[in-house]
Amino acid sequence: MAERQVTVVPVPEDLDGNGVVNAVDIQLIINTVLGLTGLGLDADVNGDGFVNAVDIQIVINTVLGIV
Repeated sequence: MAERQVTVVPVPEDLDGNGVVNAVDIQLIINTVLGLTGLGLDADVNGDGFVNAVDIQIVINTVLGIV
């Protein structure tokens, strides 16, 4: 029997790419908005061209399970 291959679809809110949206992602988005990170993250989670408080709220809502 052939092995099944699982494809993980990246979630924009998972900024560190570990497969879980959690407090680390919240801290990363806040640091990005404040200009405190040089990691080159694509932190524009809503795709509007800006990394701002709206993106922070989206990450927080994802962590809390609020859709």
